Amino acid sequence: MISSKNISLICFLVLWLVDTSLQAAPLPVRAAKTSIPFELVQGKIVVKATVNKRSGYFIVDTAFPGLALNHQLFRGKTKQGQMNGIATSTTTMTSKVVDFNLGEIDISKAAAEIIDLDRVMATLKIQLSGLIGWKIFKNHTVVFDFEAKELVLYDAEISRELLYVESYGQPHRFGLSSKGHLLCLPFTIKGVSFQFALDSAAGTNMINGRKINKLGDVVDYVDRRRLGGIGGEDRIVDRVKLHQVNLGEIAYPAMYTVLCEFRQINLELPGKSIDGILGFPFFQAHLMAINFKTRELWVWTPEKKDWPSSKPLLTQKNKPF
Repeated sequence: MISSKNISLICFLVLWLVDTSLQAAPLPVRAAKTSIPFELVQGKIVVKATVNKRSGYFIVDTAFPGLALNHQLFRGKTKQGQMNGIATSTTTMTSKVVDFNLGEIDISKAAAEIIDLDRVMATLKIQLSGLIGWKIFKNHTVVFDFEAKELVLYDAEISRELLYVESYGQPHRFGLSSKGHLLCLPFTIKGVSFQFALDSAAGTNMINGRKINKLGDVVDYVDRRRLGGIGGEDRIVDRVKLHQVNLGEIAYPAMYTVLCEFRQINLELPGKSIDGILGFPFFQAHLMAINFKTRELWVWTPEKKDWPSSKPLLTQKNKPF
């Protein structure tokens, strides 16, 4: 456990980031395939899970490393910690060891951070028990099916042919790199390379406002939006529409994103600097899955002709995200 490290967090409808300081937990119990129903609450994937036999609602957050619990419901041991985000805030952190269950995933003695989710709940108008980060799924491939409103979990060690052919067909495959605890993906916009972190809990996409100055005529100004954090003041940011956006051979008509600053995150987290965040708009643009064990993103698009008609794609044509 690395207790001396600062913890970075971007929160409040956009992004939550915390530095990885969670203890190693026992491996989850595996199932070949299981489905977890979810509800969409203002672009957040909300599932029902159990902590210490207490059921509650959790946001699935692929930019969070482990498990976080609502300070209103849980108490733990105090430790020093700092949360820095777009709207900067500092707080004392606490941690707790709990038994966690999500569907057929059972983890005993899981280390969890206890955080303040008051502003998030006030905005979403829902009582939350916490956040579920990607390490909870570290032995699984997770299909994000927004049409069926379910997460489909496969054991990450099953044959890829079983998942590809019997369930969905052949996908586009992309390797994911790491920036600290973040899982990152390369994009190009007008031929310029960008590195984005994946965050299923982000309400919008975000990009480094300084870097898009190089893009010229593929940037259209849209409007201004309010961006906030767990603490501190909200900030007003510009929202733009970007054209000529490509993920490998997948071409997107456009990408809507707000302009942000990532200097502090890039300084605090090890690895190649990120240029932005891909949030809920990206996740719902196509049917996709993440193999959290092999660090791969799989995307199914209409041009992949071998998908079975019994499992139609979520998106039958590319659309802006």
